[in-house]
Amino acid sequence: MTDQDQNGSHMKDLVANLIQYKCSNLLKHDYIEVFITPILKV
Repeated sequence: MTDQDQNGSHMKDLVANLIQYKCSNLLKHDYIEVFITPILKV
């Protein structure tokens, strides 16, 4: 889980790259998903 800013997006990509490199079988069976929450200003 990462923040929805530029750094969080970069960290999400790095973690996805690490998972693809170390545990690529998790990506083949759809065990990992991305959940994007909306940003609201109130």
